[in-house]
Amino acid sequence: MLIPTPATPLKLNGTSPAWRSGRARDLLHTEFSFDSMEDALAAFAHGEPIIVMYHESRENEGDILMSASKCTTDAMAWIIKYTSGYICVSLPGKRLENLDIPMMAPYNQERHRTAYTITVDYKHGTTTGISAHDRSLTTRKLVDPSVVTSDFTRPGHMVPSRRRPFRTQRSH
Repeated sequence: MLIPTPATPLKLNGTSPAWRSGRARDLLHTEFSFDSMEDALAAFAHGEPIIVMYHESRENEGDILMSASKCTTDAMAWIIKYTSGYICVSLPGKRLENLDIPMMAPYNQERHRTAYTITVDYKHGTTTGISAHDRSLTTRKLVDPSVVTSDFTRPGHMVPSRRRPFRTQRSH
């Protein structure tokens, strides 16, 4: 697992430094190495994104994971900038049922059988739903137990996915 950081500090509106983990190491070193599981878990517990690589032979990719309840606008902006921008939020089936968020397709033909649901946006304090602010707020509200079905609009810009039981896996 890697704890990511941009090579140079990002700026918001040219003045204030954007999200940058105090625990992250500079990734411009010459040799690739993984962080220890302890460091990765500590970073995750502090609300920092971590990169998880499932298997070196699978698509040469990793997933960025972070605690949804601690997802800040700056962290979301970093994730959007350094990824494809297609952001998923893994949720337990019970939470999806409580929010009345159904599966995206009744018959999943996606090759990895990723359990995508319909997309949503949080409707209070957001505008178009696509900004880092709006997506981080939607992410936090998806896991907020006080939020109900009517607090979201459909379709949206965040992609909840049905969490699978933990197991050793090669994909989502």
